[in-house]
Amino acid sequence: MNDIYSQGLQHSYDGPYVVIIKNGLPMSDDDVQEDLEEMQKKIKQLEADKERLDFLEKLPREYSGKIILRMSTTGRGFRLHESSQKGAVDTVREAIDNYKKSMN
Repeated sequence: MNDIYSQGLQHSYDGPYVVIIKNGLPMSDDDVQEDLEEMQKKIKQLEADKERLDFLEKLPREYSGKIILRMSTTGRGFRLHESSQKGAVDTVREAIDNYKKSMN
């Protein structure tokens, strides 16, 4: 149960309260706040990444309409570009996913 949160509902004389448990131990309010702030940062980063990918997806495609991510044939790094080459796909996301799969 590493890094998975579970909630245990308990009752006190003041009414119900929630105990957040991480790695089998109750978390302090400060630890919960730190984790919340870290998650909020990750969410903002994911939103920014989505905006970047959406921007790339919307760029006009005038050559083949297909996208590929591959290593340069001359060894100068990777290339994300429009291509009629075998393996080119319809979306930037799919091109990235295919490249990731090919690295495994």
